[in-house]
Amino acid sequence: MTILEEIVARRRIDIAARREALPEPILSRFAAGMTRPPSFAAALRATDRGPRVIAEIKRASPSKGLIRK
Repeated sequence: MTILEEIVARRRIDIAARREALPEPILSRFAAGMTRPPSFAAALRATDRGPRVIAEIKRASPSKGLIRK
């Protein structure tokens, strides 16, 4: 089994457990009560603020393990 296949298999197990813990009808009712998040695209296009930055700090890779402590 490749690393990617292992990740997919683990995620499928995790998703099944989460679906049991929080069934879809309950999740749907919860989501319906939430307010809509601000527009990501509009925030990037806004001209009334300073520079826009999209950043990610990645400490580990699923295939390579720890990148940096």
